[in-house]
Amino acid sequence: MPPVPALKQALLEETVEEVKVYTVGPNATVRNILRLSNTAALMDIDIISIAKYNKGHASVAFMTYNSMSEILKPTFFHSKKDTVNTMMSTVVSAFLPETNNKTLSNPVNFTLKHIRWSHRLELLNTIGFAVGLTLLSLAVFTFILFRKNSRVSSVLRLNLCICLLLAQLLFLLTQRFLAHSNYKVLACAVFAGILHFLFLSAFVWMFLEAITLFISVMNLSKIKSRRREVLHWKYQLVIGYVVPTLVVGVSVPVRHDGYDSETCWIKLGTNFLWSFLGPVCFILAMNLILFITIIITLQCTLMHLSGDVSQIKTSRTMVFKALAQFFILGCPWILGFLTNVSMGLEIIFLLLTSQQGTFIFLVHCVLNEEVRKQYKKLWYTLCPHHDIDALSNEQMTETLFRSLDPEFAVFAVSTVGIPSIAEEA
Repeated sequence: MPPVPALKQALLEETVEEVKVYTVGPNATVRNILRLSNTAALMDIDIISIAKYNKGHASVAFMTYNSMSEILKPTFFHSKKDTVNTMMSTVVSAFLPETNNKTLSNPVNFTLKHIRWSHRLELLNTIGFAVGLTLLSLAVFTFILFRKNSRVSSVLRLNLCICLLLAQLLFLLTQRFLAHSNYKVLACAVFAGILHFLFLSAFVWMFLEAITLFISVMNLSKIKSRRREVLHWKYQLVIGYVVPTLVVGVSVPVRHDGYDSETCWIKLGTNFLWSFLGPVCFILAMNLILFITIIITLQCTLMHLSGDVSQIKTSRTMVFKALAQFFILGCPWILGFLTNVSMGLEIIFLLLTSQQGTFIFLVHCVLNEEVRKQYKKLWYTLCPHHDIDALSNEQMTETLFRSLDPEFAVFAVSTVGIPSIAEEA
């Protein structure tokens, strides 16, 4: 960067928004190319190779500047005639302090984030999480309100929703407000550990959901088996909370500095990250395998049923609900490994993962007939004067239903006879 006057240099120092510094010594354990990241860009640098030329020591500083467009205006740069220069990204810089030999054995790569894309992603993230958290809260309220009804609520669904709700709320808290805290380092370490536990627990509950759904589909032809409890709720609680507790409890003592005080999450580029990615990758792979098996089994089972109109409509409903379970099982999280490929995949990933609570609410509440019945009863209890109107509407509906084609009546009866995927899982 060319020298600037003292006034502009002072202004330059005041516009520094974020600084990342990384130092290695002769006993450094890092062997891969280091990646430093901030809100505006990514930098990949082979700090170990640089240290070899400087007696084993090297440091790198990565800075992001705020409002730099007031100093480095796009018009300062020469370009062809009839062209308009635009500042497309935030200005960043990097330097190697106290490094005599700055020989680079490998190139340093900078990945700049587009300013407009960053604002769009932030807006989509805020709206998506707001909608998802609202509907997830409604699902939790529904399951608690009708917890005595086994066809509405279950320990599995309720705990899955609670873990997702607490994890997403805590994540928003750490990202939005913790940056202004005077106890950021200590608070980040505590909250990062809690987030580690909550997200792992949520994925374990998704795995239990997949297993329950798989067993329900396997027993689809056995009407009596749909009322059996696949796994007792006490064992579900043990698996859902003890397993992530053991993972976090064993990982933290091994690498007590595994949490980043800047991002309030696990440090990237360290082996400690696999204490989260390892279980998550295993669960996502198993859920995807179980889901594919469920779809194939469901199709084979329905093919052996009679091919009348009622069974065809029933099969379509069941396949639709099974496909909806794809999102509840957390399978879209697989896209998280591909977000660096393109911005489009990152947007799809944010939209799908932020709406996991929406999918749960739609499948287990909106599409659940028993939930609608319970809410109607609650409405009639709170508003008794609507009973007469509701009764007359039901009588009109029954009269109209009897006048319809008998084929539709057969469909209604057969739909009751075959268990719903959403109600079984």
